[in-house]
Amino acid sequence: MRKPPRKKMAWFFVILGSVFLLGTVPVWGTAPALRGSPDQRFFWLGSMSTPYAEARGVSADGQVVTGWAGVYNPHRAWRWTAQGGMEDLGDTHGQGAEAYGISADGQVIVGYSMLANGIDYHAVIWSGGQIRDIGTLGGLTSWARGASTDGSVVVGAAQVPTGFNHAFRWTEQGGMEDLGVLPGAVRSVAWATSADGEVVVGWSGFPGGIFHHAIRWTRPTGMVDLHDDANWVWTEAEGVSADGTTVVGTGETRSTGFQHAFRWTEQTGIVDLGTLGGNWSEAWAASADGSLVVGWAEVAPGNWHAFRWSAQSGMEDLNVVYAPVIPPGSVLRVAFAMSPDGRYIAGMGYNAATGRDEAFLLDTEAPPGPSPTPTGMPTATSTPTATSPPGPTDTPTPSPSPTPPVVYRLYLPLVVK
Repeated sequence: MRKPPRKKMAWFFVILGSVFLLGTVPVWGTAPALRGSPDQRFFWLGSMSTPYAEARGVSADGQVVTGWAGVYNPHRAWRWTAQGGMEDLGDTHGQGAEAYGISADGQVIVGYSMLANGIDYHAVIWSGGQIRDIGTLGGLTSWARGASTDGSVVVGAAQVPTGFNHAFRWTEQGGMEDLGVLPGAVRSVAWATSADGEVVVGWSGFPGGIFHHAIRWTRPTGMVDLHDDANWVWTEAEGVSADGTTVVGTGETRSTGFQHAFRWTEQTGIVDLGTLGGNWSEAWAASADGSLVVGWAEVAPGNWHAFRWSAQSGMEDLNVVYAPVIPPGSVLRVAFAMSPDGRYIAGMGYNAATGRDEAFLLDTEAPPGPSPTPTGMPTATSTPTATSPPGPTDTPTPSPSPTPPVVYRLYLPLVVK
């Protein structure tokens, strides 16, 4: 059955998808399982004793991963290292938090933390063991989605006094800067930024329904509309290359009526990346040079797999390409993040050993020789196997795409109108 493209719905206390609680609960803080081959390694990172976790960011060297875990409130922002496993980053008011972006060295993590009322939320930065609330644009809410390579630039969205969200760019010197909206639009969201923080991508929304246009912002040009109205109903940019010249995201194609992943450059415009045989797909991240793209795509109706795309190989199912290191019965559902060189891929998948949806880390180019085991990690197995938050008339809603294989949501300003 075709899913409606991101229809408006109440967001708080809504669970998208089905809850499957199988197997035993993994112990918080324990080291994840590791599988290896001479060329690749695979890590289940765990889920912090909850049925669900997703990895949203990975450092340049693959040694630090960040994301969030949880089904019911409060959600828990976490940071994973090979030495320490999955550690709770904490929150500002004891009501939960989610982490999304990370600096190249893994020392700066950005996301949001719920406020004491359990309804509103503010963008935060985790660094040096501290949590910093970076405020709003005059409204009640904000959240951070991405960071520059050194963590000095943070991007996201924040409510303005009108009640709608505007994309922001934050620096220590300039504070939270409103990036505005496209002409005629009422809202905008920033999803990602280039390595130097000078290029910001996301989307801007128009009144009267779900009309989003992918955008690219720089200081000289301001907010530029990337949307191709002849071929796409709506588009959203969700990732960008290090130099800002390649933009990736998702949108509804006019030719199919379904949501497809896309890749944009100034030379090519928006290019449909297709699917893995099903109807839907979404691109979340690009490598530093823009040659690799990762995300999720249907292989059959209702069955999502993580993908990697390149011009040479097209869209590849990570479950097929890296079958020798993926544990039997497990499935990689979404690739949310990738290191700049494309070596490390992080996301969410089904761990057959625990029966849970957990965060994962895939090392696609392990060093030559026996796969090293990080400190505190078990040895590798030797048998390979094949929205704004509500304004005057708004209700928080999911982004205008069908629900990806992110199963558990009770609150999430991740994609608001």
